[in-house]
Amino acid sequence: ITEMLKIAALAETYGVGFAPHNPNGPVQSIASMHLAATTQPFAMLEHRHEHHDWMKKLATYVPSVEADGCVGLPPG
Repeated sequence: ITEMLKIAALAETYGVGFAPHNPNGPVQSIASMHLAATTQPFAMLEHRHEHHDWMKKLATYVPSVEADGCVGLPPG
């Protein structure tokens, strides 16, 4: 997370957005979502885990993309 904050700071300095790549699962998705909520140049977050039934067996919260393409922060 610290490295991503540094990348976000550099992106903000140069006026560009950043889009974290997330192939690792719901825990990293949630960490990346919180990072996105705290940084200015965030553009989008790639993730691909909500459609896997086995993810719901591993985690109590799996991020779900709404119709408008947005995901809210977890309630806990």
